[in-house]
Amino acid sequence: MTLQTNGRAFLPHPLAHSGPPTASANDISDDRRPTDDDRLVDQYGRVVEDLRISVTDRCNFRCIYCMPAAGLFWLPKEEILSYEEIERLARLFVGFGVKEMKITGGEPTMRKQLHILIRMLKDLSPDLDLSMTTNGFLLSQLAPKLHGAGLNRLNVSLDSLHPEKFAAMARVDALPRVLEGLKVARAVGMRPIKLNCVVMRGYNESEVVDFARLAREHDYRVRFIEFMPLDAEGKWTQEQVVSGQEILSR
Repeated sequence: MTLQTNGRAFLPHPLAHSGPPTASANDISDDRRPTDDDRLVDQYGRVVEDLRISVTDRCNFRCIYCMPAAGLFWLPKEEILSYEEIERLARLFVGFGVKEMKITGGEPTMRKQLHILIRMLKDLSPDLDLSMTTNGFLLSQLAPKLHGAGLNRLNVSLDSLHPEKFAAMARVDALPRVLEGLKVARAVGMRPIKLNCVVMRGYNESEVVDFARLAREHDYRVRFIEFMPLDAEGKWTQEQVVSGQEILSR
């Protein structure tokens, strides 16, 4: 189960300790190890061990299934958590049993000096599993620093292996840069690298086998995603959906 934190709220209801509280948030230090009573458990008895941290709402892509071509209204800087505030919250969650953290956005690599935050989080616990979602545009520049700071693995959005289709879906002509970023990430030792591919009829449904072949040849893990009605422009139609069953059949 996953919690997500951003600049406005970080603890959704209903969540509670699995037993009587043994410590308050202010009592938790960097080197404190959680007990069974400290774990976060939801109303169904599921233990929360994953935390998603959104470090920015901004993105340098305008993917057709996500955002209008003109972009969105971004949060003012003062409403975004500082690295020190994120580190404070993350430390508390580690004290409550969180073992994995995923850095997300928007596009997280647009946040300046992101490797500094990665190092701050990794210093909370040497066993902390850190990952990041990204569109890969800046990965060739940033992967060495991010991995050196403690980032273990990646989820990279990649919807087409053809430059024209990629540009049509992302509204950015950037496929060579993304592929180079993947190459650099592999070279510095990030593992695993997962590719998230949103499959849309009329765009990239014919590339399913190509992505599967890419995964086998380069040790990527491809995750095909059905087109969902989450687009900000409201242009989703059932006709564009390529079902999971059809993807498997291909």
